[in-house]
Amino acid sequence: MSSIKSLIKSQLTEINDLGNGYFINWFKAPEIIKDIKPGQFLMLEAGQYLNRPLSIYEIRKDEIGFLHKIFGKGTEFLSSLKKGDSIQIN
Repeated sequence: MSSIKSLIKSQLTEINDLGNGYFINWFKAPEIIKDIKPGQFLMLEAGQYLNRPLSIYEIRKDEIGFLHKIFGKGTEFLSSLKKGDSIQIN
């Protein structure tokens, strides 16, 4: 994997509430799709808190999916995003 050298502003295209505090967030990020694979980690902006490392769940077309469970304020922030919101990913 080549390293991503800067922060990328990515827009949330879909959020799936799987129940029991689990979510899949889908972000449009065509700039980095070619350089990543499921299972690798990227850092996601988590509101006013430190960025959160999340594993890539799935890649589809020009979107990246991240599966997470609410454990604290950072993952709570990620689960509260609405379609169209943008965060920084690197």
